Amino acid sequence: SDISLDKPMEFRLDELDKALRVAEKMGVDLIPMYTEPFRAGNQGHSLREEWDEVESVWAIPDTHATRLAPVRGNSMEPTLHDGDVVAIKRMEFRIDEPLSIPFGEIFGIVVRTSDDPDDREYLDYIKRLDRHPESDKHLTHWIAHSDNDKYKDFEIRIDRVASLWRVKASVAVQRFS
Repeated sequence: SDISLDKPMEFRLDELDKALRVAEKMGVDLIPMYTEPFRAGNQGHSLREEWDEVESVWAIPDTHATRLAPVRGNSMEPTLHDGDVVAIKRMEFRIDEPLSIPFGEIFGIVVRTSDDPDDREYLDYIKRLDRHPESDKHLTHWIAHSDNDKYKDFEIRIDRVASLWRVKASVAVQRFS
């Protein structure tokens, strides 16, 4: 009775029974919140899958996402702030159709650090993706763009993209002075 079914709700892992009841009432699936963040910056973040653990689950109305992840850094301000949480859904894309993604949208991008497809070292970013302006590169590279003007755009080689996650929603952290 004290539960609002129209706002995002976070549940600890020991509250899964309650979370399932609330999600059923809301008509939504539970979305796991992972510890591994996407980095808002131009250096990327070394991604180590063994550190990626579920810390809680969320019920969020009108959001069709499969995972939640924190944002670290300020390169996507004012849209996303350090500490905000993004609801993301994996987006399949074909490397031979690199222009088929919705350019201008915000993505979580996981990029291999080398040309070796068996290499398990990755960097991750949260950026807007744009079509490369140079005609000789628009089929091989995307431009990663920050909303914060203090950060410069940079190229991402499409053949190194290990996974692409479309941002479906964000949950802002409320800040108090």
